[in-house]
Amino acid sequence: LAALVAFVVVLALGNGHTLAILLGIVAGVVGYMLPAFYVRMRITRQVRKFNDQLADMLTMVANSLRAGFGLLQALELAAEQSQPPMSTELYRLLRDTRMGSPIETALESMGERVGSYDLDVVITAILIQRSVGSNLSEVLEKVAHTIRERARIQGEINTLTAQKKLSGVVIALMPPAVVLMMMAVSFDYMSVLFTDPVGRFLLLVAIVLDIVGILIIKRIVSVDI
Repeated sequence: LAALVAFVVVLALGNGHTLAILLGIVAGVVGYMLPAFYVRMRITRQVRKFNDQLADMLTMVANSLRAGFGLLQALELAAEQSQPPMSTELYRLLRDTRMGSPIETALESMGERVGSYDLDVVITAILIQRSVGSNLSEVLEKVAHTIRERARIQGEINTLTAQKKLSGVVIALMPPAVVLMMMAVSFDYMSVLFTDPVGRFLLLVAIVLDIVGILIIKRIVSVDI
């Protein structure tokens, strides 16, 4: 709806001119993509913060298990000593178990809510331990060590690819920057891109190729482990 409103408003202000139509299309696309991008960014930030707290939480639970506490007691102690979003999710898990849900079901529900690969590994390890039996504290310590190593390696990869990511951003911004500068210097010369059918087609092709280039560069420099 926001995208449609943006398109109509820009089109109305331009009185149907070709430039207004193009700007309306751009406004519509941005209005359509921006909310989803914002929500995805917030989710990604929340999951990243959760993952940053996960290894320490597992260590606290493992220490509590060694001290003789049960799993639910250890999770409650970890919730008391953690910060959101970790504490929030642990309290929701404990609330589910108090309302009658088995611990296995509560853990699976937590995994679906958070959407973290690291948490899925932890949940799988706990479920396997509860079905076949083993020392859960040792299992959690090994998983915590693995998570810390993955985070360390990912940090090194991000450092090594930071320059490439910046180069990709610069390259992606160069075509629209050149167009804007040329329009500022000689708008009549560049107006053929907005008034002539061939110019509009070439402009559309350039935009599509620029977007494809951005996606390719992002794919190349994105390394997950």
